[in-house]
Amino acid sequence: MREITDIFKAISEQNRVRILLMLLHKSLCVCEIKSILNISTPTVSSHLNILRKAGFIEDTKDGKWINYRIKQNITNQVVIDLLDSLVKWYADTEIMQNDLAQIEHVDRIQLTCNN
Repeated sequence: MREITDIFKAISEQNRVRILLMLLHKSLCVCEIKSILNISTPTVSSHLNILRKAGFIEDTKDGKWINYRIKQNITNQVVIDLLDSLVKWYADTEIMQNDLAQIEHVDRIQLTCNN
């Protein structure tokens, strides 16, 4: 029961839902997420940590960048179902459309990233 509670806790915060929906479209680094959501680096890192512990995301190192993406080969059916549902529930909202438009233009090289 604790595992499922942690999963629901992870999606109980708007910025974490926004992060998940962005990561369904593209891998992003902390500074890119920070730029789009306009929140602090420690806050982004905290959100990512919660999402990772709940089994939604993973990170990969690419040179000096740490890229976050939706976890590959998710085995937890609750996580799979929730990701599918989040897309259905939020993908057409104005805020998500704006976020998705921004991820197409965010450039980590132009941002000041300290990973």
